[in-house]
Amino acid sequence: MTRLPFWKMSGAGNDFIVVDEAACEGLDRSWLARQLCPRALSVGADGLILVDEVDREQVRIHFYNPDGSLAEMCGNGSRCAARYAVDHGIVDPGRFRLLTDSGDLDVVAGDGAFQVVMPEPENVQFELLEFEEEGERFVVHGVRIGVPHAVVVLPDVERFSDDDLTRIGRQLRHDAHFPQGTNTNFVSFRPGRPLRQRTYERGVEALTKACGTGSTATAFVVTSRFGQTWPVALQVDGGHLSVDSRHGQLWLSGDARLIATGEIEPDAFSW
Repeated sequence: MTRLPFWKMSGAGNDFIVVDEAACEGLDRSWLARQLCPRALSVGADGLILVDEVDREQVRIHFYNPDGSLAEMCGNGSRCAARYAVDHGIVDPGRFRLLTDSGDLDVVAGDGAFQVVMPEPENVQFELLEFEEEGERFVVHGVRIGVPHAVVVLPDVERFSDDDLTRIGRQLRHDAHFPQGTNTNFVSFRPGRPLRQRTYERGVEALTKACGTGSTATAFVVTSRFGQTWPVALQVDGGHLSVDSRHGQLWLSGDARLIATGEIEPDAFSW
């Protein structure tokens, strides 16, 4: 195994290993994600992003979860991939497109900020099912934003421990109502303040610091069912995200930070 150039990036706390697709020739991408994403054993990340040059106005990207599964779409990862493409001169700054496995997404890049159009909501199923926790009954709403999502409104997310949210998220991830599995977003309203959201992600099989498609799913549910107005501001464990509806499209805004650059050494694959 030769050295592999990489960028370590973060979008609202979702961290990614970003590499050039051409540098991975001959490598199994699923294996690559499984070897690189485990923390403490290798580089560690919520996912692997492969970026492939197409032309000056569009770039192809693929997302892989830590378990090696292909993720059709990743909201926070899309912004990171967009910055990678701009900073590497693959596309021209301004407006361009990301070609993902869930469809083509418009990007607006400028002044260090990145906004990405999210896939349109599909398979919308409000009040899909209920579950009981601590003597209370909670409603689960389902919607697909590139990938499947469950949205659960709680009176106070902070009242629930990491273990509680992980356990509930894992149960819903394997629930028969979600044949492809699901990410689960737990959200609470806070008057005059951003919504508070925490997310359990399939593929990672744990809570993550943020989820862009999950924030978009939450924004869609709370505006459709709870009278919330656009834009929707959300506080996630890794920072802040904003989702707005403009001209019939849902736009996700947030940071895309470069954490480190370097080369992955052969020892990263030997555990």
